[in-house]
Amino acid sequence: MTIKITDIQFNYNQRRVLKGCSLIIERGNIYGLLGANGAGKTTLMKIIKGLLKPQNGDVEIDGRNTLAMTIEEISQKIATVSQDTNQVFPFSVLDMVTMGRNPHIKLFGKPIKEDYIKAEESLALVGGLYLKERIFNELSGGERQLVMIARALAQQTPYILFDEPTAHLDFTNQHVILKVIRDVVKKNNLGVLICMHDPNLVYQYCSHSVMIHEGQVLSKGLTKEVFNEGNLSYLYGTSTKISRIDNGLIYVSAK
Repeated sequence: MTIKITDIQFNYNQRRVLKGCSLIIERGNIYGLLGANGAGKTTLMKIIKGLLKPQNGDVEIDGRNTLAMTIEEISQKIATVSQDTNQVFPFSVLDMVTMGRNPHIKLFGKPIKEDYIKAEESLALVGGLYLKERIFNELSGGERQLVMIARALAQQTPYILFDEPTAHLDFTNQHVILKVIRDVVKKNNLGVLICMHDPNLVYQYCSHSVMIHEGQVLSKGLTKEVFNEGNLSYLYGTSTKISRIDNGLIYVSAK
C-alpha cells in the first residue's frame, strides 16, 4: 500500500519545474517535504493529487496509475489539507467536516446520518468535538486547522497531503497540530506527506524527509539519516549549523 512517484517531470510553459522526481510514500509514516521557495514542492503535491498532469513520469496509488483514475477515485485515496482555511459562507464546524464525505456521496446526493456520524467521530479523534456547533469562520487559526484535519479524516482515505499546515499558527498551536497529525497517523495507519518550511519541525515530527532543490530530489530517506549540515546548506543556499539537544532533538540554524 503505497503512493509511488516515478521520474516526474513538469513544465510551466518553457520553464522546467520538476526534473525527474521519484519517491515512495508508505502508510504508517510521515514524510516531510522540504525545499526553498520555488523548488517545486506545491507542484509535486498537485501532481500527486491529480490536479496537474506531468509531462513525463507516473504516479501510482496502490498500484493504479492516476492518469487512469478520475478525480473522484483519487479523492477516495488521498485527502488534502491546505494552509488556506478561509471560507466565504458561514458553515458550522460539523458541516465543514461533513464535506469530507463528498467523495462517498453520489452526484447530486446529500449527506445521510452515517456521514454526520463519521464527521463527529473524526472531530472526536482530533479532540475537536466540542467545536461542532460553532461557526467555522469564527474559530482561531489552530481550531480551524483541527477542523480541516478532521474533515480529511472524515474522507476516510489512506493518504493525506498537508500543504504548510502550521504556516499561520503560533508556537504552541504548531506543536498541537503536528502532535495531532502524528497521533492520527499511528492510530489509522495513514501515509502522510507534509510540505513545511521549518526543518526543526520536520526533524521532530516526520519519520522520513524528502529534500527538493530546483525541481530535483536532493536527498530522501529516514529524517535522522538525511539531516546533515551539507544537505541543508545546499538545500537552502546558506551555511547551516546543526546543534544537538540533550533530549535527542536537533536545532537547525543559519551560521
